[in-house]
Amino acid sequence: MSNFIFNRDGKDILSIDIEVFLSKIDYRDIMNEVNDEIYSLAFALMLCFLMDMKRSLKNMIFIRA
Repeated sequence: MSNFIFNRDGKDILSIDIEVFLSKIDYRDIMNEVNDEIYSLAFALMLCFLMDMKRSLKNMIFIRA
């Protein structure tokens, strides 16, 4: 809260109080954005893992007993 006081000749002639309220935050939108990022990262990680496994399997020699 802010208080502005205007003086003239040492006397208060006007006093104004201002209080600022934050706007309401929509947490659902924020959570949806966070979830989208997490899913994207998870799928990118799985893709890297699968590509690495595919490369490893190509280099393996299978011996049948």
